[in-house]
Amino acid sequence: MADKQFVSATEENGVAKRSLSLGPLPNSQELERLEKIAPGSAEKIIDDIMAESDHRRSLEKKEQKEYWHSRKSGNRAALFVAVAMIGCTFSLVYFGHPIAGTLFGGTTFLSVVGMFINGKDEQSENEDN
Repeated sequence: MADKQFVSATEENGVAKRSLSLGPLPNSQELERLEKIAPGSAEKIIDDIMAESDHRRSLEKKEQKEYWHSRKSGNRAALFVAVAMIGCTFSLVYFGHPIAGTLFGGTTFLSVVGMFINGKDEQSENEDN
């Protein structure tokens, strides 16, 4: 989220002055000027900034919670699929199809290893950003 910019222009002794404040809060002179123009406005500005900050943090917490819930669900699904594939592999070998069982088990194993390696690569890329 981009920081807000507050620009104020004043005139003193015929000289125009301009100030720029980067960030969510205007500088103290600007707050004083606003308070003189509209009493209570400085407090309202500060309260609004605090409320916006609290809202942003609550959204970030919600996003993190949903992310980890999604990761857990995905891991559980992957575990279920892997156990099912191992069961199929053993069944094929047990019922007299050793070549098919070996091929099925080998490709399953390589697929699972590939997913974990790919997941680690994506995690590393996300940490770099």
